[in-house]
Amino acid sequence: MMKKVTNISTLKRMGFKGIKDLYELIEITEMNSAELIYCAPDGSTRNVRQKLRVAEGLKWLKDENNEGRKAFVKNNKWLERRRVIGIQGSFNLDNIEEIQFLRKVSNASVIKKVGLTKYSVIWFVFHEDEEQHEKLTNALKAENEGCKRANVITYFPIQLSGSKNWDRGELAYEQWYKYQPLTLVEFVLKNNLNVWVPPAELNLYEGSSEALPIDVLPKLMQETVKNFSKAYCCPPEFAFVPLVTMIGSVIGHKIHVKPRKNSDLVIAPNFWAISIGDSGAGKFPVHLRMREFFGPLNDKASMDYDDANKRYGAQQKIEKIRERISSQHIKQRIIAIDKILDPIEKRKMEELLASEVTENSRQPQKPSLVRFTTNKATYADLQRTLGENHNGILMDLEELKAFIHQLRGSKGFEYRSFLLECNSGFGQHDIDRLNTGTTYASNMLLSIFATTKPSDVYPHIRNTLKGSEENDGLWQRFNILVHPKNTDTVSSASGEVEVSLISKVQSLFCSINQCDFGFQPNLGLKERSVCLSEQALGVYKQWYREITSFKSKKDVNDVYQNYLLKYKTLVPKLALLFEVVESFDDANQVIGPIKSVSETSAKKAVRIAKFLESHARHVFDVRTNVDTANAILILKRIDRLPPKFSARDIAQKNWSGLNTNTDEVNRAIMVLESVLVVRKATNCRQKPLWEVNPYITEAGSQ
Repeated sequence: MMKKVTNISTLKRMGFKGIKDLYELIEITEMNSAELIYCAPDGSTRNVRQKLRVAEGLKWLKDENNEGRKAFVKNNKWLERRRVIGIQGSFNLDNIEEIQFLRKVSNASVIKKVGLTKYSVIWFVFHEDEEQHEKLTNALKAENEGCKRANVITYFPIQLSGSKNWDRGELAYEQWYKYQPLTLVEFVLKNNLNVWVPPAELNLYEGSSEALPIDVLPKLMQETVKNFSKAYCCPPEFAFVPLVTMIGSVIGHKIHVKPRKNSDLVIAPNFWAISIGDSGAGKFPVHLRMREFFGPLNDKASMDYDDANKRYGAQQKIEKIRERISSQHIKQRIIAIDKILDPIEKRKMEELLASEVTENSRQPQKPSLVRFTTNKATYADLQRTLGENHNGILMDLEELKAFIHQLRGSKGFEYRSFLLECNSGFGQHDIDRLNTGTTYASNMLLSIFATTKPSDVYPHIRNTLKGSEENDGLWQRFNILVHPKNTDTVSSASGEVEVSLISKVQSLFCSINQCDFGFQPNLGLKERSVCLSEQALGVYKQWYREITSFKSKKDVNDVYQNYLLKYKTLVPKLALLFEVVESFDDANQVIGPIKSVSETSAKKAVRIAKFLESHARHVFDVRTNVDTANAILILKRIDRLPPKFSARDIAQKNWSGLNTNTDEVNRAIMVLESVLVVRKATNCRQKPLWEVNPYITEAGSQ
């Protein structure tokens, strides 16, 4: 038998799995054994004898094949189920290095060694047009050294180790598998084929592919997100983000979380969140309706404020009467003191009188309205509001654009520095004014939620990535940045938000607001904390190791690295919030006791954190979005370019919205190359030129 010389470690590093037997085949390909067709070639006549029953096929493979019989298994339902078609190439590596060849075909799904220097490789390509597939097979054979034969297959041939292919009489020594279907464009580009196929589409700001894992949320949050998403025909992410931010703001300073008991890191469950989506995506209507959750809290706060004002007015009247009575007494004391001749005794009596007057002249404290949200505030007003509301407050913004405008200029610089102090919940800030003097605020806890369009926020993220003045850490503190993908696929079957559900969430908010979580009133803020359980701490540590593994990757932007470092508090925040919501007893309208944060809540928090990180990764990859926007602009005007053009040709057009910088134009052209709109022309002696895909010019002429 021929010696196996395949570099197995190379294939394993590329993610391929070896198929040794039928059971491994079923596990790797996720096929159903009932769908397999079992065939055994007769040793003398090479005719195919089908084993129609699965049990017979399994028995034959187990018993008779062990005696040296050859087995061949094929399945045509597998490809049909995935709507792909196969392109198979047969290669002879007489003059090609094996490792180099394996790396070149690493984008294939099946790599079979059928001889000492022979390979059979199968690519799975999304089925669109049979004519296109024939074109690809011809190009594959003509342009690849060592490719002896290429053809389109409509079934998935599997040769187990040692089996024989009766079509060519070849033995299968090894077979490696990794399911990675390609589009027509991907197949052309990954195999460096000089052939045109219809280009792929360019999508600007398409968002992350990660969808919200609703099932891991606490039950009440699941119901709320699903109900609002259906009622307003919007992605569930647009319901989740304001909901989690609002709940975190109500919890505020009432309870905190620490990773471990002796940790100095005390974390408040506040969030800075932005929902990003185009106009009409449904982000704002959901947000507007969810403001009703604060209704009972605001009503009670308003009633309490009115009662406190009445008491304050009554206390003022009482103090005025006391002042009139005490003034007569003070006059008599002053007359008596003036008669004292001994200066030392006289001074002593004056100081005693002054202390008595000071003690008796304490004015009642003017009440302040308990606020849970604010929609618009200068930073001086916001500081005063935070100073009056020790549990924190939610800055609930209808549109981020107006807020961003306040952050510009010298006054904006002051505002930004103030906001940075409000993020942790334990910052303090002083404001000096000539007319009002110095005002102080400490333990400021601010939550932020806003909606915005991609075009309003991405330029500021881009400036942050460039290291401009905006790279002061403000944008990195927004730990929830969500831009859902494919908002146009959301169901249009709208419904009504359940009134009982709104009432239940309002009860949750009221219960949290009234709960003291078992802490004594005189306990310091940082002592109002619970810790992660031992199991939850293990989950948290594992997640944090994974999230900070970027340190060994040179291609991760420094700004995004700093952003992920601030993710350190995200999982504890979410885990505490989930623990509080799970502890809510709707029947008795109370929050149950919380001794520590459980492993279950930590696992849920990790899953949500991974979802949020995938969106943040897209948002901070704004450089790609800018290049894509430029590429789309060039594509719209590509008919104005010569048949072969350079980057300089485009820059000299001075098209509105396109930077004339040649580097930016080159990056946009690279985006067009990645979807096969253009490709580099051959035989260009002096400067690189590109030519346009004829499918585009043909479509434009029709």
